[in-house]
Amino acid sequence: MTGVAVIGAGMLAGGALLLVPLGVGFWALPPAARLLRRVSDRYRDRAARWSGRPLSPPDPLPHDTHLGPPQQSAILGDDGFWRDLRWAWLEPWTGGLLAAVPLGLAEYGVFGALVQPWVWRRLGEGNWYAFVPVTTTATMVSALLLGLVLLAAGLRLAPAATTLHARLTHRLLSAPRATELARRVARLAATRSTALDVHAAELTRIERDHRDQQGPLCRSAPGQA
Repeated sequence: MTGVAVIGAGMLAGGALLLVPLGVGFWALPPAARLLRRVSDRYRDRAARWSGRPLSPPDPLPHDTHLGPPQQSAILGDDGFWRDLRWAWLEPWTGGLLAAVPLGLAEYGVFGALVQPWVWRRLGEGNWYAFVPVTTTATMVSALLLGLVLLAAGLRLAPAATTLHARLTHRLLSAPRATELARRVARLAATRSTALDVHAAELTRIERDHRDQQGPLCRSAPGQA
């Protein structure tokens, strides 16, 4: 179901781009881009859970896209939108292949280990399992053993395929390193500015308290003389 959502969101965004030269795409692009971002954000959360490493999200999509083509065309210059779109076009192939290989090995292994021993006599002379012609008891045993190997390989490859899929999703959906560095610099600058403001406010408070303490002393000095 999630794969259908990825394909659908990618097709909608791609279709909106194709309609941009006709003018219609400027109105279709913002909702398609928002839908694509919701789907990609869901996969970012899933990849973070699978890999144990959070993904650096892209910058939010440009706002005020309802005000007209100039604002809507800002999406075309948004790096996060293009990364989402590239991922949506590649995910059905990369994710589908990584899911299909372990599953196919396991299913074919089950057929060799659990089905061939019972049906090989009925299938006749043309019965092959992979590269083994299953026509005798000895070849049936060979098919059974090969099926067990394929089943074990499929089960063994499943976690590795999941990890590899998460890594590919990280690479496709994470914000570029330059963007992440710029965000870190901005956070450091904001933290430094806040610290300087707090320090200046503390100095002002200390000076004010000092003046308040000096005031009564200055007023009482003539009386004491």
